[in-house]
Amino acid sequence: MSEMPEGITTERVTAQREGSDIARVREYAIWARDVVARAFAESRGRSKIIDTVSIKELKVEKGTILGIVGGLDSGLGTFFQLSTGNIRPDKGEFLLFGIKPALGRKDVGLASYRFDLYGQLTVHENLALLGELGLEAGVGKARIPEILDVLDIGDLANAKYRNLSESERRLVLLAQALLKEPTLMLVENIVQGLDMLESIRVIGALSKIINNGRDITYLIGTSFYDEDLFALFTHIALVEQGRVTNSKRLVEQSPSAVRQDIVAALSSI
Repeated sequence: MSEMPEGITTERVTAQREGSDIARVREYAIWARDVVARAFAESRGRSKIIDTVSIKELKVEKGTILGIVGGLDSGLGTFFQLSTGNIRPDKGEFLLFGIKPALGRKDVGLASYRFDLYGQLTVHENLALLGELGLEAGVGKARIPEILDVLDIGDLANAKYRNLSESERRLVLLAQALLKEPTLMLVENIVQGLDMLESIRVIGALSKIINNGRDITYLIGTSFYDEDLFALFTHIALVEQGRVTNSKRLVEQSPSAVRQDIVAALSSI
């Protein structure tokens, strides 16, 4: 066995290796390994486990547009709670750009069908309020007109949120996620419950911001098959009965095999 070169200690070599590992992890927008996470709900004063998500390995490179597909009861929603920091892993590591997820991160934007804004306020007032609360302070508030124009809803700035159609509300939710100038966009079931024409409008807007030239990684979760939505994805991952698969590059997969996997994931309970 060769001797350690003079001046280099075991501690220094270990630190260099650990530093190299951290650098590799930060190359990914999402890096997860051996994760188990549980979602809870309160029932009669007690916490009850309602869902569990497990991830053997998930690596999402920066700039990826990842479609993550799973049925409504598959654990997809719990995966997004994990990604936003609403829940923490009981086991393993789940990192966004090398850092653990946390609520309110300024580099992560979230647009989810689960969220709503204040009905009595206008679109502009709702978005400006987020700026006043400090979630998107400074940069975001000044960019409201620009973001609304990109999404083709500039004419809705003074409309009451409660008077909007469902598709218009989804577009406003995309707008509030963009206020942060995020490097990671989490988009959860943004077309759920919409009719065909409404879906086309929302997916068209999503396509426009993806092609807008900004360096954003997208994680787009869906429980429904839509050809136009799936055409946006560069990679795909599946959630089946709480198990999340690693992402696969779509151009390297057989279309028929991908379709079979998607059908299986969407029908899993």
